[in-house]
Amino acid sequence: MNARHCLFLIFILSWEIAGADTIFFRPKSFISNTCNDFALQAQSPFKRRNAINTLCVVGVCAALIPLDASINRELLSFQPTGNLYKESINQISRLGGSYGYIALGTAATVSFLCKNQKAFKHTMLATRAAITTAIWIRILKTLSGRERPYYQAGNSPVYGRWNGPAGIFRQLSERGKYDAFPSGHTGTAFALAGAFAMAGADTPWIPPLCYGTAALVGFSRLSKNEHWLSDVVLGAVIGLACARQVFLNETKYHKRVFNKKNGLQSLRLHIGMYPLM
Repeated sequence: MNARHCLFLIFILSWEIAGADTIFFRPKSFISNTCNDFALQAQSPFKRRNAINTLCVVGVCAALIPLDASINRELLSFQPTGNLYKESINQISRLGGSYGYIALGTAATVSFLCKNQKAFKHTMLATRAAITTAIWIRILKTLSGRERPYYQAGNSPVYGRWNGPAGIFRQLSERGKYDAFPSGHTGTAFALAGAFAMAGADTPWIPPLCYGTAALVGFSRLSKNEHWLSDVVLGAVIGLACARQVFLNETKYHKRVFNKKNGLQSLRLHIGMYPLM
């Protein structure tokens, strides 16, 4: 997440500090909710019920890493080389970067001005999913320091070496060449896709559209030679996991509130709005 991607988040934080409020949204809860999301996500992989899923993700990534180089070579050798294809891939890739954040900011602004409580709430949940995804991915990028596919350090015959946290210091002079693992664009795309797919699960075409678009973003990162396959897979898992946690936590919160008020009908409607994966 670079400076352009932070514009919408700065808007949200500025709004928070200003203490803005509306009849349907209290932004003073936004930061506390996001921090709570982050804490719950940190605990999630270590819970017994998630142990199998965590081991599966680790196993898949561990199996893919030795195959990354060969998969990368095969993909690049078969893909088209025309300018139209390259430009299309560039535009698709930006859906997980600047275009995605612009769309999120636009959706938040329009729903806020139109006082559409449902749409605005969904957008805020998607924002929380995108923020937490970006934080986790940045932490892992810093810890791994993996070289990107297009870069070969020095005269080394090895591509995609792992430099660990030392890679962050190398980025000061060679920006962006040591932060391949995991893919940030893919993580953002799947965080937004997961959030809006769950919010619009009652409409049959929304989930396939959301997940299909996110998958295209992941493919574009491979096609642009920016990431290895294991980078893309882990980025997608992190994005989906963060989106699921945000919506699951929100559903549990409202379930407690509605139970206290004996609002059983409202609870049924709310669960329908926020389906679980």
